[in-house]
Amino acid sequence: RFLTALELIKKQPLTDAAHIGAMGYCFGGAVVLQMAREGVPLDGVVSFHGSLGTTHPAKLNGVKANILVAHGGADQFTTPEQLNGFIAEMEGAKANYKFIIYSGAEHSFTNPEADEFGAKFKLPLKYNKQADNLNDTDIFSGVLADGAQVLIAGALMQAAEWPGTPDQ
Repeated sequence: RFLTALELIKKQPLTDAAHIGAMGYCFGGAVVLQMAREGVPLDGVVSFHGSLGTTHPAKLNGVKANILVAHGGADQFTTPEQLNGFIAEMEGAKANYKFIIYSGAEHSFTNPEADEFGAKFKLPLKYNKQADNLNDTDIFSGVLADGAQVLIAGALMQAAEWPGTPDQ
């Protein structure tokens, strides 16, 4: 779906197909990281509290995108082994990445409704305004190339389901 949506976006008249990046939150964050691992030609990807694990790790020199991971230091959905595994994977692939850990931030720290969802579903989710504000600055500090157009993974998944979109 991501690749189908990417092709759809590239065909839009206001899109510079040579300069595209992608970002995603939670599951979308995992999706954009996987696209980077697979060598999809993106200028950069940004993952907010996305899953770091994979069954298809990046290959040596296979990552083309610059990567930024914004992660909560108190995120209970990611184990220390997964975090260390991701860093080892990126180092082994010689990927250009930046990994920012926001101290005290829990999973979903960018979502102002996280506290409500966490209480409703008994999950360790919590909005963190300070971390959310800090990550706005971090996103564009050299991760995405000048002029890169950013695609939101969630929107890409929806776009792939629009009528008239090729099935892939």
